[in-house]
Amino acid sequence: MNTKKLVVIALAILALGVMFIPRLAMGRIPKPPPPACLPNCAGADLQGAYLAGTDLSGVDFSNADLRAADLSRSNLSGANLLGADLRLANLRGTTLDDNTQLDDKWQLVWTILHKGVAEQDLSGVDLSGADLAQSNFTKTILRGANLSDCELRGAGLEWADLRDATLRNATLYYADLRDADLTGADLTGANFKDAKLRGAKMPQGWQKMISEL
Repeated sequence: MNTKKLVVIALAILALGVMFIPRLAMGRIPKPPPPACLPNCAGADLQGAYLAGTDLSGVDFSNADLRAADLSRSNLSGANLLGADLRLANLRGTTLDDNTQLDDKWQLVWTILHKGVAEQDLSGVDLSGADLAQSNFTKTILRGANLSDCELRGAGLEWADLRDATLRNATLYYADLRDADLTGADLTGANFKDAKLRGAKMPQGWQKMISEL
C-alpha cells in the first residue's frame, strides 16, 4: 500500500474520531454539584445555576436570585419560591404540588408552559422577563399585557389579541404572529427575526421600533 493511500485512510480515521468521540464524551460529563446552600437557599445568588432534574422538594428559595437558572424537570414539591427572581428561568417539566409556594406571576408562567392558555383572556397580565419559548397563545387575549424582555422564540401567537401590549426587548425569533392584532403595542427593541407576520395588524411606525426583522 503506497503512502498516499495510507494518508487517506489516516485522515478518514481521524475524521471519524472527531465525529464520534465528542458524542461519547458528552455522556460522561459529570453533572455540576448542587448548590452549597441547600436546603436553605433563601436570598441566595443562584443566577444561571444548573438545577435540571434535581430533587429540590422542600427547599427554601424565598427571595433567591434564580434568573436564567435551569430548573427543568426538577422536583419543586413543597419548595418555597416566594419573592424569588425567576426571570428567564427554565421551568419546563418542573413538578409542583399544593405545598409549593410560588408568586402568582410565576404560577401563571408554569401554567402556560404545562397546560397552555390558548383562547383564554389574559388581559393586563405581567409576564415580563418570562421564558415562554414555544408556548401556545393562539387566539389568547393579551391586550395591555406586559411581555417586555420575554423569551417568545417560536411561540404560537396566531390570532392573538396583543393590542396595547408591551413587548419591549422581547425575543420573537420564528414566532407565529399570523393574523395577530398588535395595534398600539410597544415593540421598542423587540426582535422579530424570521417571525411569521402575514395578516398581522402592526402599530404605526413599528419597523422603526424593532431591533431586527
